[in-house]
Amino acid sequence: MSFFRAQDHPPISLALDDPMMTAVSNIKYNVGTAEWTLDAANLQRQNDLLTKIFELNLNGLDSGPLYGNGGCEQFIGRSGALKHLQITSKVPGGYLPGGSTPEAVSKFLDGTLKSLGVEKIPIYLIHAPDDSVPVSETLDALQEHYKQGKFEELGLSNFTAEQTREAYEYCKAKGYILPTVYQLMYSLVSRNSEAELFPTLRELGFVVQVYSPIAGGFLAKTSEDIRAGKGKWTKTTFLGQLLHQSYNKPELLEYLDKFNDLATEAGVSKVELAYRWVRWHSALRDGDTLILGASNAKQLEETVRQLGKGPLEDWIVERLATMWKSISAHANDNFYRSYVELLRAGSSGEMTV
Repeated sequence: MSFFRAQDHPPISLALDDPMMTAVSNIKYNVGTAEWTLDAANLQRQNDLLTKIFELNLNGLDSGPLYGNGGCEQFIGRSGALKHLQITSKVPGGYLPGGSTPEAVSKFLDGTLKSLGVEKIPIYLIHAPDDSVPVSETLDALQEHYKQGKFEELGLSNFTAEQTREAYEYCKAKGYILPTVYQLMYSLVSRNSEAELFPTLRELGFVVQVYSPIAGGFLAKTSEDIRAGKGKWTKTTFLGQLLHQSYNKPELLEYLDKFNDLATEAGVSKVELAYRWVRWHSALRDGDTLILGASNAKQLEETVRQLGKGPLEDWIVERLATMWKSISAHANDNFYRSYVELLRAGSSGEMTV
């Protein structure tokens, strides 16, 4: 299996009246690559996804050096896709012991540049806060690399509102590049960020990228699927344990049953209902980015088609608002927090490169 070659797949401009263009006029669409690898068994699927990304004229990719045990960014670099696509990458931060030190910043940033085969990364984030390293040290190091021209925009991910303001004010006081991009987990069952985090981000002028719009697949499942640990929800893997830590709660499982009933009543799939709410009825604003998850090209095309249908009917939105109130006290809106809680509980599934 050969690698995707970008020169063989120039971007296709869709007609402005094409329904697939409707939803991308103000909200950007990136595609998540957390499961992309260099494994031969995955290359065809990933090549097909890249081809579909070009056909749909989507905006870019979301990557990181921890994805695919480092193979994700190597695959993207070899594909040549970044000649036409934007990319967001990350320094691990709190996801890896020592992942926020100046040495780690140099190691991972330079490693990403090498893997991607580029001289500059459009958007570079701190993937998660790190209690073991003062954020000032991480920002000092990132400023030096910014001055060397290694990335264009600085961002944060999984920080609290207070931590975000602290990082922003430090950069402002030092005359550094300001963090202006924020990436967070956001979905129908992860909305507590609307209370404090979103207002803080808007006040400080951040644009937002949201991931897990279907809650790691939770909103595509039934409560029976979750309890049975089907697919990636198996508790035999660290990812499965992490998903259960985030979503397997009695209140959320009850919500899921009601959500399934609502999708049936509305005549749409569960995935469509979840995606269209985030795209059309959430806290997203012009210039923000929705990160799409897709395991194959057909699934990606179907998601974009569904997003192009536009807003949901008012009665559906009202029902969803009522349902959210019943779970807001039990919802998790920070994937990194679940990761830390799981490690403290004794799991040995540390994320590695």
